[in-house]
Amino acid sequence: MTRELISPEKRSYHKEYNIVFRFVEDPNSGYSFPCNAQGTVSLETLPPSAVNNYIACCLGDVNGHQVTLVGISEETIAVVENAVIRCDCGQPLELVDWYASECVHCGREYNGGGQLLGRYPVKILEQE
Repeated sequence: MTRELISPEKRSYHKEYNIVFRFVEDPNSGYSFPCNAQGTVSLETLPPSAVNNYIACCLGDVNGHQVTLVGISEETIAVVENAVIRCDCGQPLELVDWYASECVHCGREYNGGGQLLGRYPVKILEQE
C-alpha cells in the first residue's frame, strides 16, 4: 500500500555558464570561471586566487604561459526535489533513495514509490 503523498517529486532545470580560457601550448588545459550568459564574471563570488587567475587570463598570460579565450560554455543542470510522504507514525518522510528511506522518528523504511518495506526495526515490533 502506498502512503499519503504530501508532495510529489519535482524536477527543474537551469542553465549554468562558464567563460573558458585554454593554454596556447596545451589546448587540453586551461581555466574556466562561472559567469552569466553574456560572459560577465562576478568577481565578488570568487575566492581571491580565482580572481587573480581570472585577471591573468583576461590579460592573456598566466605565470608566463599564454592563454586564449575559447568562449562561453553552457550546461543544463537538472535539480530533483524528492517526494515527501506521510509515514505510518504520522511524520513526513522525504523519499531520498529509490531503494529505502528510513523514518527517523519510528525506523520504518519505504521504497521510492512510498511502499512500506517488510523490514521492521525492533522498536516497532515491540510496540505492536
